[in-house]
Amino acid sequence: MIDPSDNVLPTIEYSRGLAGFPSAASSKSYEMSLPGHSECRPFLDSSSHGSSSQALFMDRILRIRKEIQILERRISSLKESEIKIAEEYGMHSDEIDSPAILQKAKERVLALEGASMETKNKAVKTAVVLDTLYKLRCSLSELQRVTIVPSLRVSHRAQENYEFPSGIEASRFWVVIIGIDAYRQLPLRGCVFDAITMEKYFIDLGVPKCRIQLLLGRLDGSRHDSLFPSRENIIKALHDIRTNPLIEIGDSIIIYFSGHGSHYFCSNYFEDKVGGSAHLGSVEAICPVDRDELDTDGHPISDISDRELNTIISLIRDTKGDNITLILDCCHSGSATR
Repeated sequence: MIDPSDNVLPTIEYSRGLAGFPSAASSKSYEMSLPGHSECRPFLDSSSHGSSSQALFMDRILRIRKEIQILERRISSLKESEIKIAEEYGMHSDEIDSPAILQKAKERVLALEGASMETKNKAVKTAVVLDTLYKLRCSLSELQRVTIVPSLRVSHRAQENYEFPSGIEASRFWVVIIGIDAYRQLPLRGCVFDAITMEKYFIDLGVPKCRIQLLLGRLDGSRHDSLFPSRENIIKALHDIRTNPLIEIGDSIIIYFSGHGSHYFCSNYFEDKVGGSAHLGSVEAICPVDRDELDTDGHPISDISDRELNTIISLIRDTKGDNITLILDCCHSGSATR
C-alpha cells in the first residue's frame, strides 16, 4: 500500500514546459504537444544525427519504459482501494469514474466541518489516496505520450460524404476556431494548419464564413493583430459569443482550440491543512500565445484554466442555450468536461 503522503512523482525533464498559472516562478506544469504536431516527436528524427544519437534515443526510451513499469505497479496497488471507496460511495460500476470519485471525496471533507477529528482525518486520508492515484495516472499519461505517437487522420472522402442530419441548418452554426503555433517557448508546427482545415470543413458543410471567427497564432504573425490568439483576445472572442445579438437561443455554438495545454497540481499552490482539501486534485488549462509574457502591469500572463473556461461557457449557456460543443485539441483537456 502506498503511503498517502508520498506525492513524489518521476521527474520528466524533457516534457516540462514554462508555467503560466499562476506564476512562472513557482509552477510545475507538465505539457507536451499532441500527436500530429511536430513537437510531439522530440526524438523521432534522431537517426539523421548518427548512431550515437540513436543510442541516446533508445537509452532514453528504455529508461522511460522502466519508469512506466514502476508507475503501473504503484497504480495497480492503489486501484483496489479506489474500488472499495467507489463501492462505499455507491459509485462502483464496470468503468469507474475516477475524477468523479476524487471530487466526491473532496466534497465529503468539506461537509465534515463539525465532525470529530477522527472522522475528518479518515475522510482526508481517503481523499489523499485518491489524489495520489490521480497524480500517478497523470504522470503515467505523460510518459506514455512520449513513447506512443498515434496517427489519427480523417479521410477526405469521409469529409466529402458527410452531410448534416435532417433538420439541422448549417446557417445557424457559430464557430470560434483557435490555432496556435507561435509560442515563444516550445513553438508548434501544425496547430494553425489544423485550425484552417477546421474552418474549411465547416465552410464545406455550408456554415457561412461570416459566422466563423478564426484566431491564428502563426509563427510569422503580428502580435498586435486583434485576431492574434493572446489571452485577452481569446477571452474576448468567447465573451463576444455571449453578447452577440445575432446568435439566437438554441443556435449551435462550436469552440475549437488547437495548441498547448498545461497541468498544475493544486498541492503546488495550496497548503496541505489538516482537514482541508484545497490542495487535492489539479487544474488543467489551455495556453494562449502570450503565456508567461508580462502584461502592462508587469505581471506574468496566465493560462486559461479549466475553471475559468467553464465559467465562461456557463455564461454563454445561460444567454444562448446549451447547444455548445467544445473541442480541445491539446494536452490535459479532460477536466474541461466537468
